[in-house]
Amino acid sequence: MTQPAAGRTYVGAYGLCVRDGSILLVRIRASAPDGGMWTLPGGGVEYGEDPNLTLRREVMEETGLDAVSATPLAIYSKTYERSELPPHHPVQHIGIVFAMEAAGESLRMEADGSTDLCRWVPLAEARQLPLVPLAEFGLDLLTIRST
Repeated sequence: MTQPAAGRTYVGAYGLCVRDGSILLVRIRASAPDGGMWTLPGGGVEYGEDPNLTLRREVMEETGLDAVSATPLAIYSKTYERSELPPHHPVQHIGIVFAMEAAGESLRMEADGSTDLCRWVPLAEARQLPLVPLAEFGLDLLTIRST
């Protein structure tokens, strides 16, 4: 029997936010894995951090908006073979997806972070963007919730 490959688990908290028929998305900076692709705002839960606080911190960093009325909605889980990332082990990405509202009107781009652009994208146009699987998962959740 072979041993499973050593890997690591990455846990994140992400916001699924719709306002006036548009979804809040952020673009991953070009120099990062999946660079140029769009995702839900959010990011990694630090050791000992409450995922609710992670969501607020990450949404503020990436968009300048405050995540309010956040409720856990679904769990995303996907395993990736990330050979380009040291130490070249598989990664399991677990994402806690929160349905959330965002307080604030003006978007502010993240400076020197993991994203380089944030935008309210009309739902009818969102799937035309290059999306990471997490963002596709979020859009699928919206479809399920509306039926």
